[in-house]
Amino acid sequence: MSSGVYKLTSNLTVGDSHGILVNSGLGPVEIDLNGYAVIGPNECSGEPVTKCNEVTQERGVIAPDGVSVKNGSVSGFEIGVDCTGCRMANLHISDNTRSGATAGVGANETGLIARNCVFESNLYYGVRLKGEGNLVEGSIARFNGNAGITGSNAVSGVIRNNTISNNEGTGEFVGINFGANVLVTGNSFERAFNGGVSADDNSCAGEKC
Repeated sequence: MSSGVYKLTSNLTVGDSHGILVNSGLGPVEIDLNGYAVIGPNECSGEPVTKCNEVTQERGVIAPDGVSVKNGSVSGFEIGVDCTGCRMANLHISDNTRSGATAGVGANETGLIARNCVFESNLYYGVRLKGEGNLVEGSIARFNGNAGITGSNAVSGVIRNNTISNNEGTGEFVGINFGANVLVTGNSFERAFNGGVSADDNSCAGEKC
């Protein structure tokens, strides 16, 4: 694979393997799922999720810095989208046995950018933020087995105008480590707001947090 635009022309169903793997250092790469799905063998049940059958521990999409992934769904893996510095848009990510999406591998890694995505029915987190420069905007995190969005290892980022509801555990948790600078604003929660810099501009169950 080299830099360029790649489009799915049908659903991609795999067994115990990664769905789409983009190697680092290729330059700009756009993965357009084109309305199709990347489907692994794992399945989860419960609202919020309480258990999954884990057939694979692989990733649905591995997308390093400079890669964008958009316009489709990813389900049935350990992690739906493993994203260090990538961009995600218009994705539905569900039924993964760890996280719908994870950013970075350490505190100094580049975070992820996610716009207009749905993180739903993943066993642990809807989306897990690490490193710096994270953005989650206009997205939905619901029915996940732990936090809808977690940023306990995020160095910096913005979590803005999202709807987080019906997640188990804390429902929505944005922790601050390493002197993190995470702005959390304009979000709507159905459960108690925890962590973050300020809850003033967020809505909790229809009322000011």
